[in-house]
Amino acid sequence: MTAPAATAGCPTAIETLLAGLDAPGAPLGIVVREQRTRSWQLLHTGATALPAMKCGPTDSERGSWALQPRRGSPPRYAASQGSDLAAAWRAGQRVAEAACPPAGQSLAGAEQDLLPADSHKDEPSSTSLAALRAALSRVRVPSGMEIVLTGHQWTERTRGFSVRDGYANDLSDVGSGGGWAVDVLAAGRQCADEDVAWRGPWRDETAAWVVPKVEEALCWATRQRVPLRPETVQLHLAPGSTALFLHEVCGHLLEHQARRGSPLSGREGSPVAPPWLTVEDDPRLAVGRFDGYGSHAMTALGTPATPRVLIRGGVLERLLDDAPDGPWRSGSLRRTPAPRMSNTVVLADAHRPPPTLDTALGEATAVLIHVERIGFGYLDHTTGAFTLEVKRAWAEGNRRREPLEPFLVTGDALATLADLRSVGPPGSAAMWSAYCLTASGRVAVGGHGPALLTGPLRTLPHTEAPEVIASGAGPG
Repeated sequence: MTAPAATAGCPTAIETLLAGLDAPGAPLGIVVREQRTRSWQLLHTGATALPAMKCGPTDSERGSWALQPRRGSPPRYAASQGSDLAAAWRAGQRVAEAACPPAGQSLAGAEQDLLPADSHKDEPSSTSLAALRAALSRVRVPSGMEIVLTGHQWTERTRGFSVRDGYANDLSDVGSGGGWAVDVLAAGRQCADEDVAWRGPWRDETAAWVVPKVEEALCWATRQRVPLRPETVQLHLAPGSTALFLHEVCGHLLEHQARRGSPLSGREGSPVAPPWLTVEDDPRLAVGRFDGYGSHAMTALGTPATPRVLIRGGVLERLLDDAPDGPWRSGSLRRTPAPRMSNTVVLADAHRPPPTLDTALGEATAVLIHVERIGFGYLDHTTGAFTLEVKRAWAEGNRRREPLEPFLVTGDALATLADLRSVGPPGSAAMWSAYCLTASGRVAVGGHGPALLTGPLRTLPHTEAPEVIASGAGPG
């Protein structure tokens, strides 16, 4: 659900949003945010000596703001653009101070701290892009195929005030990041893809990251793929894809709101997974050069973002709930925020280690499928059923390692979570990054995890993807 935008030059629009405040001292959050993105596209074909480059326009979300009323009420949300920022902020400030005066702290002048006009100073230089084009031109592209690289760089400034009982907690966060998506096209249709993403400013070594991804995608695109025949399989998920799998099967399962509860609501303190499994949601994750893509310093309601242990030793510890200090996120301040995941971290309990992965693989009761890459996913909160696209995989035990055509797996999230068989050593953990799409918008998510073996799951042909998945919901 998206709230209506504020009317330009009409301070009463904000006052209307705060009509639910029925007493001084009510908890209130105010967030001001600006985000700018810029995109590029590189094209390389076998007939092109150097790829062509196209620079896309800059999107600016300028002067967005949000207001959170008292505890127990749903968030009231609105946004304004461009020159309306100062008026909207000052109007919101007047209402906030009337409802809950800050303790000697003024909220005035916050609009002056947003992104300056030259906020793209960290964007790639012409030299960096030229190096990428030159490296890409040395890649041999088979006849009839094309490589399309789509890159983006984003910079965001968020300032929030979380007002509680007369005290204003001033929070500020400046973030940036970017990524490249690699698509291999044959006769105009995608036949393979890869991606690489990062947090922080533009990295000049991006060519060293992208070209291997291009070569890997081309290698996959030129190999003959065979259809999957078994109706039941066990997935041996490669490091990194484990966190994406549990993002769907566990993370979305635990997102809880008053209007859409989690199927696990009320089961806190009860076992829901094997005793060796721990799952965390960590918005401050930083591992190696690819920091958590879902990392952020504050929530969409102006409260500090904090790590949460969701499952500890197989026992449900807490939900991703809609408390005022909960993990509120939204893709834009034009979207109603909701409890959303950030970075899914998968850990094995050192005191109750799982069966070794080799042992669990040897005891498999269904055909083993090694999964390198998962695509879209969807979880139905009403039934607890999930569906995932397996984009890159092969049957284990096949010496030729023939790639499989994309297919779907489906199952009950609660049963699948309880039936996980083993997880690899922590040292094998790898990162992943994606965007997750729901009603609250498109947010960056990430994760970190080792290899994982599931119990039996039912397969479906790729043509049976639900419409909501085909439209791009879930991680991409």
